[in-house]
Amino acid sequence: MISMKLVNKFFNTAVTLMLVIMILLIVLQVLNRLIFNAPSAWTEELSRFFYIWLTFLGAVLVTRDREHIQVDFLYNKLPSVLKTVIVKINYILILIFLGVVVYGGYIYMQIGWDAPVSTVPFLKMGYVTAVVPMAAILMAIFYILRLFKDRGDQS
Repeated sequence: MISMKLVNKFFNTAVTLMLVIMILLIVLQVLNRLIFNAPSAWTEELSRFFYIWLTFLGAVLVTRDREHIQVDFLYNKLPSVLKTVIVKINYILILIFLGVVVYGGYIYMQIGWDAPVSTVPFLKMGYVTAVVPMAAILMAIFYILRLFKDRGDQS
């Protein structure tokens, strides 16, 4: 069985690596544009794709670490039993939303699965958009685990 520590290390490393690659691509784009006066479209497009992946995988990491922004002024004033009910309802609503995102992301991924990227012919748009349903599924897993574990002490 794969340990959660190993999964966390993998995601942290993957996000860090994507950020480094994106920065290198942007630096290469700037150097090509300013020094060589020959901008390359593929660096711009690839850095945009890395940014998309970073955004969605970052959302997974923020979900894992419970770091999403929340307004808890009223929530903190509620009794413990009511907090538990509100947390469960919140998780169920989030899971419904993530289900819609998985469905829509899967359709969007299928539409672009074989569509080539103009500046990087070996890359297909489906690979870029695959992160949408993948990230939603991963976030849903965290919320499903919390649905059965949390008792209102955290939202």
